[in-house]
Amino acid sequence: MSCAMPILRPKSFVGPERLGVFELLYEWAYEGRNFPILGPGTNRYQLLDVEDLCKAVHLCATSDERLANDTFNVGATEFGTLKEDFQAVLNHAGQEDRVSSGEARDRRA
Repeated sequence: MSCAMPILRPKSFVGPERLGVFELLYEWAYEGRNFPILGPGTNRYQLLDVEDLCKAVHLCATSDERLANDTFNVGATEFGTLKEDFQAVLNHAGQEDRVSSGEARDRRA
């Protein structure tokens, strides 16, 4: 007898108790500090709301197994750049442009 089950491959997800580095960034935004990023911050970065991940898990657990027993990449349908995400946090805190770009340096030299 074979046992099939869904495989979920989520992007980085954030939400209550899953803030990671954003918890530090929220604190910095509240304090009016700059958000440092390496380079221009134009790289696109996909974050996933933990509520959406829970919905995907629920769908897999309650759907017909012929549909659910597959591999699913779970991510946001809309996402922007790291700089845009950081600025959104600052905007919510009432701060203006405080994302500061910097060059990465090779510390081995």
